Amino acid sequence: LPAQHLNIRYMRMFAGAFMYAAGNHIGIGWDSVPGLGGGEPIALHEDGSYRSGDLFGWGIAHEIGHNINQGSYAVVEVTNNYFSQISQAHEGVRFGYDAIYSKVTSGTTGHSSDVFTQLGLYWQLHLAYDKGYEYEIYSNYDELFASRFYARVDTYARNTAQAPAPGGVQLTLGCDAGDLLLGYEIARITWENGQAKTEVVGFTTDSHYTDTITTVNNRTIAYQITAVDQFLNRSQPMTLPAVKISHDGSYDKSLWTVTTNMTSADDTTPDAGEQDPCEPEPVSAISRVVDNNKNTTYTGRADGEAVITLNFGKTLAVTGLKYTVTGGTPIRDYEIQIPAAEGGWQTLATGTFTGGEISTIYFRNENNDPWVCTYDAAQLRLVVKAPAGEISVSELDVLGPTGDNVELLSSGIGTLSAPYVYEESTGQAIPEGSLVFTGSYKGNPAYNVVLLYDENGNVVGGVDAEGSIVAHQIILAPDPQNGQLGEVSEGYWVYWIEPQDLEGMTMPETVRVELYRVDNATTNEGQRLTSDTLAVTMPDPLPSLTMGSQAD
Repeated sequence: LPAQHLNIRYMRMFAGAFMYAAGNHIGIGWDSVPGLGGGEPIALHEDGSYRSGDLFGWGIAHEIGHNINQGSYAVVEVTNNYFSQISQAHEGVRFGYDAIYSKVTSGTTGHSSDVFTQLGLYWQLHLAYDKGYEYEIYSNYDELFASRFYARVDTYARNTAQAPAPGGVQLTLGCDAGDLLLGYEIARITWENGQAKTEVVGFTTDSHYTDTITTVNNRTIAYQITAVDQFLNRSQPMTLPAVKISHDGSYDKSLWTVTTNMTSADDTTPDAGEQDPCEPEPVSAISRVVDNNKNTTYTGRADGEAVITLNFGKTLAVTGLKYTVTGGTPIRDYEIQIPAAEGGWQTLATGTFTGGEISTIYFRNENNDPWVCTYDAAQLRLVVKAPAGEISVSELDVLGPTGDNVELLSSGIGTLSAPYVYEESTGQAIPEGSLVFTGSYKGNPAYNVVLLYDENGNVVGGVDAEGSIVAHQIILAPDPQNGQLGEVSEGYWVYWIEPQDLEGMTMPETVRVELYRVDNATTNEGQRLTSDTLAVTMPDPLPSLTMGSQAD
């Protein structure tokens, strides 16, 4: 407990002073003395709220706060004000919530120049941990200690042995770095227009952090970690290697049900019991095809064509089906259907699975144009056309829209060894000796554009006679003849710099690709980034490349 009283004395003030706090007394100027005679004990309502009274004013409480403050945590002219605010709380708070909001959302670091805005930082601890009203008076020290956060702070600062020691860890007020670490700030880095954009996404006190991403696909992301200590000092950030976040659009299957006309040796019939006394219905093993485990293969047999029906429980936007088989007899010929609006079933795709462990089928429109088409459906049915008899399915996945994607082939960077004619009717070609970059994309060639950036965020290009950056690109897609271009599930792009423009060009060390989509192919209105790639190191020396015809 404090071991001395504080005397309040009339003292001659030094220049500019109003009051002051010394080690064992508080000095107050003559003009301020009358205010001390107007104190009135605080009276409370039955619920503990303020009714009347005044404890001598803010200034004297401010000076008392100086003497109460322990040097191990005191911030001069700020932390001592918490005592003033407690004693004068019936008058309202001295800080402004708008000013505090502006400070904490400004992105600036360091203390506020306004001491009352700083006070708000410490006042929130009282709001969080004290149950009683600010002006409540306690009859004994134990009650005060249990009811006031700052009573405990001051006690522990005077004698750390009084503080709780969870798990045997004692409170220390020294400079042991092991006790000072607060945690780690996690920031997510993405790139757009060649420039990095950093966004703080979380804070953790653990040695690991999980970033949940629900709206990002086909984008490159890096993470930055900054250690923060108890005094909010920050370490130099550490940036982890970038990764590309991609998924194929497979829907969650946890609430789906599956039915089939096949029977399997793995089907079971549970025993009758108290809860199900009648003869229980057989339980089909077909649920294995949606259990997210490719190692649990379903093998069944049907009289005639085998049919597997997936019931989603709600309407989904579907663009494709993924068939996985890791053992047994694979399905060869298939038909994929959804319920038709007028009743019955509408066929979306027929054909032969390509073989291998995974086959992915994207749906087309009624004219079978070579574009990805989206359908709304609450069910999907896989009809097995061949082989007859026993067939096997390890997993079925239904795909939804996944957005655009772009990839850069590290083996597709080099110098063109011969001209590549990409428009037969006009003779348009990429000249021999051009520096070319090639890759794949998923999207709409009429509304997509590709841009390349170097390690400094500059557009990769040559320099023409006027000193301007210049480069060319084409996006290749199947020719719809008289139809409209649509969504391509696997197309190719070429970006090149012609020989005459290479002379003034500084060769980049690494290159990244960004894929943009526009709403208007003529004006580029609504241009937005939809996908990008990891950085690829430029080969040295540049290899010689040959590009085949579009038919190849």
